[in-house]
Amino acid sequence: MVPSQSFFQGKFTIIRPLAFVDENTTKRFAANRNFPNFVNPCPTAKTSKRQEIKKFLKRLYESNRKIKGNIFRAMSHVKMDYLLKDA
Repeated sequence: MVPSQSFFQGKFTIIRPLAFVDENTTKRFAANRNFPNFVNPCPTAKTSKRQEIKKFLKRLYESNRKIKGNIFRAMSHVKMDYLLKDA
């Protein structure tokens, strides 16, 4: 996920200003501001692939604190020519 992404030949742009803010930072900010706690009502929210990857990454981060920075740096150096093209 990139923080700014254009669609339709630049006619529409999505801007994600919090793209690089850590989830725990966001949760602490919300708690400090007394925002209501959001619970995802989706029945598969706790068993989704997203949750599986979050748990996997958490284990990696616990074993080596530099991994998070390494992953982010790797994502910023993607060579588009190496990605698969749609058929």
